Amino acid sequence: MDMNFLLSLSAACAITKTRKQLRKTIDGLLRTKLQFDHSTIFMPEREGNSVQDIFFDEETSVKDNPFYRFIPLRADSSCDASRYLKDKQSAARCILVKLAEGDLMIGHWILLYPAGKASAVGPPDEKLLSLLGNQLSIVVSRIMAEAAILDQAGLCLTEESTISPKYPEIIGDGPAMQKVFHKVSQVAPSGSSVLILGETGTGKELVARAIHNGSPRKNKVMIKVNCAALPANLIESELFGHERGSFTGAVDRRIGKFELANGGTLFLDEIGEMPLELQVKLLRAIQEREIERVGGRSTIKIDVRIIAATNRDLEKGMEEGSFRTDLYYRLNIFPISLPPLRDHPEDIPLLISHFIQQFGKKAGRKINPLNGSALQELMRYKWPGNIRELEHLIERSALQSTGETIEHIHLLLSKNYSTPSSCKESFVPKTIHEHEREFILKTIRYCSGVISGEGGAAQLLGVPPSTLNSKMKRLGIRREHVG
Repeated sequence: MDMNFLLSLSAACAITKTRKQLRKTIDGLLRTKLQFDHSTIFMPEREGNSVQDIFFDEETSVKDNPFYRFIPLRADSSCDASRYLKDKQSAARCILVKLAEGDLMIGHWILLYPAGKASAVGPPDEKLLSLLGNQLSIVVSRIMAEAAILDQAGLCLTEESTISPKYPEIIGDGPAMQKVFHKVSQVAPSGSSVLILGETGTGKELVARAIHNGSPRKNKVMIKVNCAALPANLIESELFGHERGSFTGAVDRRIGKFELANGGTLFLDEIGEMPLELQVKLLRAIQEREIERVGGRSTIKIDVRIIAATNRDLEKGMEEGSFRTDLYYRLNIFPISLPPLRDHPEDIPLLISHFIQQFGKKAGRKINPLNGSALQELMRYKWPGNIRELEHLIERSALQSTGETIEHIHLLLSKNYSTPSSCKESFVPKTIHEHEREFILKTIRYCSGVISGEGGAAQLLGVPPSTLNSKMKRLGIRREHVG
């Protein structure tokens, strides 16, 4: 099978949340691969005894639709193509793919080939059809389940309706980000200090805001201080405030960030850049829950939750003497490590879709999703600037495009970029076993480590679980590699 196609399909299915998005996947990626003329998905209505054509491609009018839009529902899972067609003689040009949840048939995906072309193209490989059916079944079940939830809630269902995630500002649903979400949900309700670790551009401030919004302090303010952006002689005044005349230029009393955040949350970004002499005062403020303004003569009680973040190795800083050990352990009560984007590439399609929609709204333009080759190019890149770099890249590429489609990805090449083999840069050869191992690992991670059962890696790869387990054993793939 074409591994690039399978990766593109997995990426497309990962970001498919609505009927409209699924139609784009079928009409774009799958039509290009299978070369059918029309296709649709027939699903049973939740009530009544009929099925409805709900996924028919958008490019064809209702008048030219070759399928019945409503037909009687049979109790069996008959694969008689003619029952779906207006022209019964077209059945010979049809392929039906069963959609199922386990043993329960939930619908059919129907492919109609143009006259005189079906025999030349030939039927798609059965294993490929089975894989596509499994993928579509999972996506369709998710879409219909979300529709049912919205209906039960009495909400109006539109084409772009989706269930709001618990942390709407953070994009990602792969295994790595699910671990982050779990930690956020654990610590948010408490008042404990949190230390967020991660490279530049991984979204540390968004995670800090998610913790604040999930806490009892959510109705209070969250104040941010970037410790790397302030001169060393001004950080103390910025944090604790100062009295009038306490130093040259202090013409008025200033309320510091600790006082402003009283009752809420204080987010100390780039905490690793804080000077040593100020680390002592910060530690005292956290421990004693009181501060003194610069030049002040009395203490001020404060109730502030501390969330700190850094892209530096604080343990190395302690060894070198640039970061206090006692402050580190005071802040490191509940650490959360954010993965770099190269460690969760399964979220790249979702992030791209989000940034395209976000920029399209801001620019007042319609921007189409990226095609498969462009998506593969972005998924090969190592992203030294992480999510922030991806966001800026999408905006730059959209600005430089003239129509609704982003024709070129203006990627700034670096030594971390894995170029395709057609480029003249160095090529790192891999054995077939290495390629197979890499693809199996990506598939298992996409399935959140699930090997067998509905939606498991074995099902997506089109092999029995026993065969996949044997391959994993032969290729040296263990549970810790996909955890």
